[in-house]
Amino acid sequence: RQSAPVASRAAGLARAGHNALSARYSFEDAHSMVGDITRSFASYWEAQCDSMKMQLVEMDKHQTGRVPLSKFYGTGLDADWRFGESEEYLRELG
Repeated sequence: RQSAPVASRAAGLARAGHNALSARYSFEDAHSMVGDITRSFASYWEAQCDSMKMQLVEMDKHQTGRVPLSKFYGTGLDADWRFGESEEYLRELG
């Protein structure tokens, strides 16, 4: 959802001879814009995480919460996403 700048600022943009490219916004305007971006970006990543989780669960045929490294990397390379964790790091995690 987009919100308009503070009314006093918006009214100032309509002045004759005012350069529209040099608009100034209040802290509240910036805070609101960052909040809107954060909320929309969070929902995008949530969908990505849900998709990745479903694919990992499908790889766990024994329902142990573990996925063989060969499946982990093999599937990741063929899918829309890739895992960047090294084999050594994953072995340390168990």
